Amino acid sequence: MWGRLGKIALSLPFLIVAGLFGLYLAFGFFLVDPLAKKLLPWIGENKLASQLSAQQVKFNPLTLEATVDGLKLAEMNGAPLAGFDRLYVNLDSTGLFRWAWRIRDVQLERPRAILTVQPGGKLNWAALIARLNENKEPPSNTLARVLIDRIKIDNGDIEYIDANRTGAPFKAALQPLGIELEGLSTLPEDRGDYLIAAKLPEQGGTLKWKGDVGLNPVASSGELGLQGVRLGNLLRVIKSPRNFELPSGTLAAGLRYRFAMVRDKTGEDVPWVQISGANLVVQNLALAPRGEARAESHAPVLELAEARVGNANLDLSQRRIEVASVSLAGGKLTATRDLKGTLDWQTLFAAGGTLPRPGPRQPNRRQPKPPCRRCRGKSTCAKSSWPSGRRVSPTAALPRRLA
Repeated sequence: MWGRLGKIALSLPFLIVAGLFGLYLAFGFFLVDPLAKKLLPWIGENKLASQLSAQQVKFNPLTLEATVDGLKLAEMNGAPLAGFDRLYVNLDSTGLFRWAWRIRDVQLERPRAILTVQPGGKLNWAALIARLNENKEPPSNTLARVLIDRIKIDNGDIEYIDANRTGAPFKAALQPLGIELEGLSTLPEDRGDYLIAAKLPEQGGTLKWKGDVGLNPVASSGELGLQGVRLGNLLRVIKSPRNFELPSGTLAAGLRYRFAMVRDKTGEDVPWVQISGANLVVQNLALAPRGEARAESHAPVLELAEARVGNANLDLSQRRIEVASVSLAGGKLTATRDLKGTLDWQTLFAAGGTLPRPGPRQPNRRQPKPPCRRCRGKSTCAKSSWPSGRRVSPTAALPRRLA
């Protein structure tokens, strides 16, 4: 028996298979990282017109686990575009039986993206999108055959900067963003269309998407839906200046959309967006001051049982918005004016996220007593500091009202 095993081990087919398996192990354990560090910058420069790099790339050829640490995508001048701290992917070989890529687990930690509108209106992603559009191959109408058991995106960050405006640039951020998704399949036999139902842990709702995506050219169309999103949590994710908070309220929405990057007359790639049949429902909404403003009044300034927007349409190229119906039910509105004449609503939506500073306080002048009857016609009066014979307006000593 041992002699037969020895003959098999020394046979040429076995040696070839063993040699290939050894090369596969050596490539996975030792060559993936240096090869990726050389290949990623080349892909970034030649395929994306950008800088692309990673701190470390690891692959376990036995368990089919891949990890990418510290990936960075930047413009050619070094300005950051996107990146993440860690990407973990666990492949499953059983997908070969269905001629598809099967992935057991995908974990993405701290992904970030920066969207900047530069002075003059140019987008910081314009060079990358233009390079992708240089590919003259006909666009693909199908997605890759992929089966993913679980996807988790944790602590994401999207930053938006608009520098194409007068004054200081407008900045807004979406953070932290998290998505948990199970059972994603692009196989036609599994689902009629591509369908995603993702949980939003930070916002407490569900995001549903059905449609298609193309990269050459960049385009997408389909349907989007939101259910059970807590507005208070959503507002905390949007890092923008404000003086109000939403103690309660839930959001549900649905729409059909079409998106594409098209080239305008100047040769620049600009977004083309159409939204149709948009419906939005907000329930149990409450709006209240925050910070110093909230210390003055603990009660909400706006309470609304339900708000509905029905059948809204948007055409970005024509700058047109159409709304078929708007309805409000169970509303309660309160407004308070302080001693300076300022409404609390003015402080809630003050520009810059800070409360307006009050003007200089006028001195509290004491109004003098009018002259008595005996001293009328005389230059002075013993009982009054007013000069006799001079008419003084009764409001002359009052402080000026603040706007």
